[in-house]
Amino acid sequence: MRVGVLTLPLWHNYGGVLQTYALQVALRRLGMDAVHIDVQREEPASAAGAWRNIKRIARRRLRGKASPYYPNWRERAIISRHTRAFVDKEIVPSTGAVSFNDLASVSQELDAIIVGSDQVWRPEYAPELAAYFLEFVAAGTGKLAYAASFGTADWRFDEQQTRRIANALDGFDAVSVREASAVDLLRDNVGFESAQVCDPTMLLEAADYRALLDQEPQSPAFDDGVFAYVLDASEPRMASLPGIAGRLSLPLFTMMPRPFDEGFRKQPDHYVFPPVSHWLAAFDASRFVVTDSFHGCVFSIIFNKPFVAVANPERGRARFESLLEAFGLSDRLVEDSAEVTDELVQRPIDWIQVNQERLALRDQGIAFLSRSLTGIHAR
Repeated sequence: MRVGVLTLPLWHNYGGVLQTYALQVALRRLGMDAVHIDVQREEPASAAGAWRNIKRIARRRLRGKASPYYPNWRERAIISRHTRAFVDKEIVPSTGAVSFNDLASVSQELDAIIVGSDQVWRPEYAPELAAYFLEFVAAGTGKLAYAASFGTADWRFDEQQTRRIANALDGFDAVSVREASAVDLLRDNVGFESAQVCDPTMLLEAADYRALLDQEPQSPAFDDGVFAYVLDASEPRMASLPGIAGRLSLPLFTMMPRPFDEGFRKQPDHYVFPPVSHWLAAFDASRFVVTDSFHGCVFSIIFNKPFVAVANPERGRARFESLLEAFGLSDRLVEDSAEVTDELVQRPIDWIQVNQERLALRDQGIAFLSRSLTGIHAR
């Protein structure tokens, strides 16, 4: 059975890359011919791209550093060269790069398409409503959602979009979401009942990820200390990071590149994201993790590393709450790194109980996929 996996475009988001990898591996272990639908937004024509770049620089200078400064297509390819190398090597087979306009023809070659995971149903991240609710799928092709996420606990669609979503979901063979809040959002806004399942990365074991460490460039010798995997290091709520390491009498280390800004033109190598294997090795080598990332929490759990999570409301607090509540780890979530106390960093985690829950969630997720795909194949 040939099954396509559709998620957000993959570039330098470690969690996004690895959840796609994990789902594809899990599908292969179920005997499926899993194919990554490598969707990418089309690059504008050179003239349009040049004009957009001029406007980007002008907006930055007029508004000051408070105005976001994002990489363009060429710059994104450079900073993502290591992470995209992982996608091209490990997340195979693949359709190769396709545009959103190509999805209808791609679907004709598949028996089923799975949308998920990550925040594929968050309109700020996935404005292509028709794509991520699988409106393009050819007749007779199965439609599934696995661990789809809205990212937040509030409904962000207008009345017309809500009706469209309700109609689209009626055509799905099975729908699962990642957060408990997402179950409520679908029930309350479109009257649709869905299942809650774990993030795809939790369908694999730590040993599966350690097996990747020797398949990419040699990782550096990380300190046996506190790994700070922080997406927004400049935020005031992260100012007390060194103090957390000090409470544990351990060195603090990180591996994120320089946040993207206008300095890229002079020192592009300083902005390149390290290989996926280096990111995994940092978790494996750490004694403690501090993170403001959902997948930072996930991989701390997978690798059984004590951690604290600093909530990032703009990126979606509901994701953290649902994950940590499932493992009885809600006390590891704080609003500000200054709230992390000696008692919290020393508080033990019952890894036996956590791992039992993780295995139960893994089995539920695999059962959902197996049951749903078997039903499509049998019809």
